[in-house]
Amino acid sequence: MRSMILAADRNGGIGLSYPLLGLPWPRIPKDMAWFKHVTMQHKRCIMGRRTWESMGKLEGRDCHVVTSCTDLAHEGGITVHTSPPPLKDGDIVIGGASMYEHYATEVDVIFLTNVNGEHESGVKVNLDYLLMFQRLRRYLFIEDDHRISVYTSDRASIECIDKAVDMLLDYERGLVAQSDNLNDERNGNDPLADNPDPECENQESAVDNPTHYTQSGVETIDAIGAITAGYTGEDAFCAGNVAKYIARAPFKGNKAEDLQKAQWYLKRLIANGGDDDC
Repeated sequence: MRSMILAADRNGGIGLSYPLLGLPWPRIPKDMAWFKHVTMQHKRCIMGRRTWESMGKLEGRDCHVVTSCTDLAHEGGITVHTSPPPLKDGDIVIGGASMYEHYATEVDVIFLTNVNGEHESGVKVNLDYLLMFQRLRRYLFIEDDHRISVYTSDRASIECIDKAVDMLLDYERGLVAQSDNLNDERNGNDPLADNPDPECENQESAVDNPTHYTQSGVETIDAIGAITAGYTGEDAFCAGNVAKYIARAPFKGNKAEDLQKAQWYLKRLIANGGDDDC
């Protein structure tokens, strides 16, 4: 799989004007986590000089910098190229604009974060050109309406497409797990908390039977099992989450948020059209 990953606003802005380095918008922690999640699963990270200066050493990743400046040759942790190297399987292009445009026709996958709004950007890319050779496969809304999208070219193999989509699905499951844990902490449901008082043996367990999943007298896990009995694969995952979020919404303290999550998974289930392999 030969990939590129970038974040851009609606005007294609990706960076600040020279000599400033960095992003034109405030850092998006979840998108930075997404960047690490994806790049760690590639063999080489290819970038231009300014991207290297902006990010510095990426721990655990093989960095290849394209620049005519020879002073980088003595820095540790990088390989310097005077011209863009041919892409190999397992490579990912991480910036900047000239690198994205150079490799636009060569990559199999584009991981794009669409940043909401317009920002003062001195460095821009032509998104229409980058995506001309790609087809949208999956997307995921994250905080503040920023959206992560996975595009693949028509020449990409089924294995390549599946791998790219799986990266997004794995990341999404991680976000859901983090959200659930955070909500448990906010509501005082700490499954790891010690309870030395023998009189509290009947206290609710956040793991076994939390009240937000047992209000109706029926364990939500049992209801989900019945609801998803006719589904398989990702459809079962989506249907289960629809049921989970609807069941807990009135009792968890974040009703609107939980109903929005249920709606998101329902839309995804409908979009799948019953195709378990989507």
